[in-house]
Amino acid sequence: MRQSKNPVKKLDAPPVYRWYVLIIHVIVFAHFFMSLQLISVFGITIQREWKITVTEVTLLITSSMIAYTLFPLIGGAWGAKWGPRKTVTAGILINTAVTLLFPVAGDSYTAILALRFFQGISGGLIIGAIVGGTSVWFPTRQRGIASGILFGFQGVGFSVPSIVGPMLTDTGMSWQMASAIMVCVPGVILAAVVYFTVKGLNEVYPGVTSIDHLLGGNNVPQQNPRTATGNLKYIKPKTMKEALRRSRVWAAAVYVFVNGWLIYGLSSFLPRLLSVDLEIPEKTASAMLGATFFVTFVAAPLGGIISDFVFKGRRYPVLLIGALLSVVTIVAVPHTSIKWLGFMLILAFASTSIVSGPFWSLPSELVDSKAAIRSSSMYTIFGNGGGAVAAPILAYFSEAAGSGIIALYICVALAAAGAVSALFIRQ
Repeated sequence: MRQSKNPVKKLDAPPVYRWYVLIIHVIVFAHFFMSLQLISVFGITIQREWKITVTEVTLLITSSMIAYTLFPLIGGAWGAKWGPRKTVTAGILINTAVTLLFPVAGDSYTAILALRFFQGISGGLIIGAIVGGTSVWFPTRQRGIASGILFGFQGVGFSVPSIVGPMLTDTGMSWQMASAIMVCVPGVILAAVVYFTVKGLNEVYPGVTSIDHLLGGNNVPQQNPRTATGNLKYIKPKTMKEALRRSRVWAAAVYVFVNGWLIYGLSSFLPRLLSVDLEIPEKTASAMLGATFFVTFVAAPLGGIISDFVFKGRRYPVLLIGALLSVVTIVAVPHTSIKWLGFMLILAFASTSIVSGPFWSLPSELVDSKAAIRSSSMYTIFGNGGGAVAAPILAYFSEAAGSGIIALYICVALAAAGAVSALFIRQ
């Protein structure tokens, strides 16, 4: 007798378990970005200790960004094939093992350069699997806030080493040992938690690629025809090959390149701008930057809320607002008095962060959910690519001009390009 497959039972509401997945994933995100920020935090110390140039310090940042740019493709492929759980666990373990080698093998520039590259590999695996693997757990009208919360912890990851790092080195600890303590202890715990407790959507509901496919109960509200997935004027491509023929898919790629430039460029550049160009004491600059990066924790979810509820699931209005706000605030930084500089920096970084929730909802809304993980991997590559080239380019122009102010205006030009691309996304 022929047996038919039993369909997965429809749900009246999204599972509560999705929030647990999100909570663990945001901690993983914060953990990785904490390790990514290490060289920016200890950059001045490294330069003095090894007697190297600003450009050479910047290359330590860039080495991890290059790998972080390339490896989301593998992370996305592994996430689609093996599931986010195994892929993310592998990324955490690589990051933990590599950072553990800092005090042991990190006594030379070449060694740290190589270790930073492997840190970038770990991040590529993590983000390649985690973005799409998280968003598919949430229905369309909750994806903006979910993605915003996820990327909000990016700022927390930047803040922790900015505050804790100098405290550890003030005790006489080397920056290598401080790095290992901040990354390795939580890394071991996180790897175990992810592997044993966090499951992918397809593991819980076999054959299901988006939670939207299960929401057929009577208590689920109907989609507004003008929401992102209900827009009848836009038919989602079912494969990445088809998606690459769509203009708005490429407009989103331009936008995330700009956003990556601003986030990673500013996070690597601001510590030196404050301490050297604006001559602010290091401890004051450290406290200022800690508050600046922490604002992402609030701004990213806020952008998701505005996108989901104010603009009814439309993403590009928030993307446009964020880009225009970046233009205004970054222009104002060198002309702001010390009394208000901290506030202006917070506003500038918030403008780059408020778009995270809306933008990272797009991979599962511009393409069919079956291609969501691969789509998010593609955008991760563009975003990381912007971050990878930003640090060396900003460092080069700063050294050539003898001032970091020129670098700020380069960021302004990129932010303006982001505003134009937002108009073409229309999703």
